[in-house]
Amino acid sequence: MKSRILAVLIMCACKVVGQNSQPIYSEARKATAVFKNQQGVLDSLKGVYEGRWTLDFTYGQRFISTSNRAEIPDTVTFTDFTEKRYFFGLGFGRFIKPHLHLGLGIEFTLLPKEQEITSISFGSGGITAEGGGNGGLILNLNLAAKYFFSIWKYTKPYISAELGTINATAKGGKGTLSLSTRRDDIVNELSTRYATGHLLLGMNHRYTPGFILDFNIGYLVTPKEEPVGGIVSPGGITTSATMQFVLNPRKKSKRIK
Repeated sequence: MKSRILAVLIMCACKVVGQNSQPIYSEARKATAVFKNQQGVLDSLKGVYEGRWTLDFTYGQRFISTSNRAEIPDTVTFTDFTEKRYFFGLGFGRFIKPHLHLGLGIEFTLLPKEQEITSISFGSGGITAEGGGNGGLILNLNLAAKYFFSIWKYTKPYISAELGTINATAKGGKGTLSLSTRRDDIVNELSTRYATGHLLLGMNHRYTPGFILDFNIGYLVTPKEEPVGGIVSPGGITTSATMQFVLNPRKKSKRIK
């Protein structure tokens, strides 16, 4: 009798445990399915480019060719644009087709103001200091078109053409500062505008639906103008890296490439 009662209790316990474990296994299967489905959705979105808007942040290097440097240094402003090669950029664009991106951007190279005291004298009027300084700015506005080649799903090589303008401004001069009199400065300014053409080859990789990393190398062509900051043209080889943030990564699209 005792053995029968024990057998019945064991059977009831197993039945209860089985009933309780069934929802647990069911929820686990559902969670696994949701995870797999979510990953598939993200991968699908990564493959959709058409209609996506991008916000671009760029860091690059500009190597001005030897033929575009002035024969003599800038003795008016004492500025040298060949020393600073880096530039920063901000852009905004849109994939109007799966393989075509149009963008508008601004890039700048800033030469920080440099000041130097050349002499200090002591007289009846107090202390007098003489010195000089310079600074400059290269500002580039451009309209760009990129055509992408579909070799890999999320990594796409491309060719790009840009048209725009560059304004190069250099300032510099000499000054005298006396403790007993006002400051006397002589500041000179040179400014030149260039039309530009820029041809680039690059590689674009989409890490997530909302983030793209871009690398490129190119050659910038501009006409030669009057010397400013030690150059007659800012043309030469360029390299840059760009972080692109997709502003509408989950927008629905009929095309998936």
